[in-house]
Amino acid sequence: MIKLSITASLLFFVSFCIMFYICKHKLADKICSGVKEYSKILPPKISDFITVNIDKINPYLNSFINGFETFTSKNKLLYAIFLCIIVWAGDCIFVNVLLHGYNIYISPVAGLLVTSFIALSTIIPSSSMYVGLYQYAFILALELFGVEKSVALSVALSHQIILLIVYSVITLFYLVKNNINFAFSKSFESIT
Repeated sequence: MIKLSITASLLFFVSFCIMFYICKHKLADKICSGVKEYSKILPPKISDFITVNIDKINPYLNSFINGFETFTSKNKLLYAIFLCIIVWAGDCIFVNVLLHGYNIYISPVAGLLVTSFIALSTIIPSSSMYVGLYQYAFILALELFGVEKSVALSVALSHQIILLIVYSVITLFYLVKNNINFAFSKSFESIT
């Protein structure tokens, strides 16, 4: 479990550094051009397939990369890191409070471990809202502390439902606050 956590943390850190470098030097177009250039050594059908798909993906990739421009400013990067720390700390506290509600008393560091393991499980492609995988990760993490599977499943479902409600309320609040409706989002989709 520790090796998995360290590996995932390193993977995240390396990926973040690569994305930061690509964003800072605006390399998305160069990478796409390079992939298309190197695909020419492949058979024509495969090369054409790659070229067509790279041309389709490139605008979306540039849009995605533009979202990372926040990280080119040191102040904005530090602010984003600060907010991430607050969110992670809040989730760890929430996990510990939820566990105490189920009469499971483990150290606060264990809450961090459970939260980290759940976060790792969400990087694996799965169904909508990570149903199944999310609960299994919760069960595996809590099994390390001797928690029964049925209790761990109850905690996992409670955690996921409460977070879904909280995120939905926050989303609705900002939709109302910013006067965003579905007609606006559909008109934005037609522009992009």
